[in-house]
Amino acid sequence: MKLEFHGAAGGVTGSHMVLHAQDLRIGIDAGLFQGGDTDRNQDGFGHDPNRLKAMILTHAHVDHSGRIPLFINEGFKGSVYCTHATRDLCQIMLQDSAHLMEEAAERERRHARDMKRPPRPPLYTRGDAERAVRQFRSLDYSKKFNIGDISVRFSDAGHILGSTIVEMDIGKKRLVFSGDLGRPDTPILRDPQRVDEADWLVLESTYCDNPGIRHR
Repeated sequence: MKLEFHGAAGGVTGSHMVLHAQDLRIGIDAGLFQGGDTDRNQDGFGHDPNRLKAMILTHAHVDHSGRIPLFINEGFKGSVYCTHATRDLCQIMLQDSAHLMEEAAERERRHARDMKRPPRPPLYTRGDAERAVRQFRSLDYSKKFNIGDISVRFSDAGHILGSTIVEMDIGKKRLVFSGDLGRPDTPILRDPQRVDEADWLVLESTYCDNPGIRHR
């Protein structure tokens, strides 16, 4: 087994990982780089999207989902596995993301003479976003499904509606991706579900280098 990090490592946006296991390549999230890292969205993915068997999406926030239409434009043909709420939210959020990109591209086109580089087209359009969601395959929490011989299950991460902790059984070992975790006792959202067992844990830790945060 091998796990590659192509975003949200050394930064806090652009979450994207690739798992190599049992002759399969599976993507986990494909988020936009934001803030001062937006130029990285133009730099490709660090691997060939055509070689991915499937993608797993932990939740709908665009720093985790926002490059999925771009992946599909570059040749990814597999399913994007997520929860029902994540699919519904992505129908809205990816459209909004594409709309903002189209507006930015139009502004650059209008002010091309004032720029030091040629205007750039949007990474993807609203039509691309609509087509991308057609490749989403949504599932219930706790319902196991298979990608090849790998068994996968979603648990509630309590972060936003539809957010997941991803448990993957690879042979006799269990790999767990936390996604973004929520807090207990939050209105509307359920508490994060407990995971009792993992051989490997990939844990989101965006603010763990902040000296103002106490760890228990």
